Amino acid sequence: MPTDIQEQIERRRERAREEILKIANKGSHPVFSQFEVKSVSGWSYRVEIRSLDELHNSCTCPDYKTNLIGTCKHIEGVLIYLKEEHGDRLEKLAAERPRGTQIYLHYGAEVTVRVTLPLPDRAPIQELLNRCFDPSGLLVGSPLQTLPPLLAAIESLPARERLLISVAEAVREYLALLQDREEVQQQKEWFLDQVKRGHVHSGLMRDLRGAVEREDAAIGVFITLEPPTRDMTQEAIACSPDSSTVGRTRVSYPQSIYP
Repeated sequence: MPTDIQEQIERRRERAREEILKIANKGSHPVFSQFEVKSVSGWSYRVEIRSLDELHNSCTCPDYKTNLIGTCKHIEGVLIYLKEEHGDRLEKLAAERPRGTQIYLHYGAEVTVRVTLPLPDRAPIQELLNRCFDPSGLLVGSPLQTLPPLLAAIESLPARERLLISVAEAVREYLALLQDREEVQQQKEWFLDQVKRGHVHSGLMRDLRGAVEREDAAIGVFITLEPPTRDMTQEAIACSPDSSTVGRTRVSYPQSIYP
């Protein structure tokens, strides 16, 4: 592990020792479980422990999702807690892993989808997951291409096998986000193609409005070399708000379109 990353992790361990007030196990396993962690800031976050010696754990805090090192003070705090709580028994408890596996989202230098190892000793599960994950547990291929058929295949497994695979909600949310981004990108490309071809019509104004609302943009600008049609003008006026908020000030302006 690079020295700078190790230094960042050590700083978070120091903060964990100083700032974490309470840790509560919210799962059924003494080690590989979900823990609620409360710090002096007053905020509580949910930590999931999957490994005691690798960066495979996760946390709901903002730092974990943005620091690019794969851990945070809450995760490090739970690892310290486990060593202090279980002492010499920790290694034995860790060897008694839950029978199932989990597909989860991991934040590090990149956002990745992974599966916990080892896989359950069931042929249908191993056959399915070995097709979709490499030997280190990393998802093979693009999540947009691999996840939808994988999730569908999991749902089609017999109940006995299906119960041994859990999919973290963050994975489904990540897939939905990627699908939304892809849809927006495809719409932008189609929109630009229509304009370049000179196919200007009122439907483009509605598409622009939809893109502005999805992106929560402050403004949307439609530029065309062709004169706008009457329908386009009416649609643009209908889409235009009559005021907006700038800081604490409400600014009013007339609805209009400039050819």
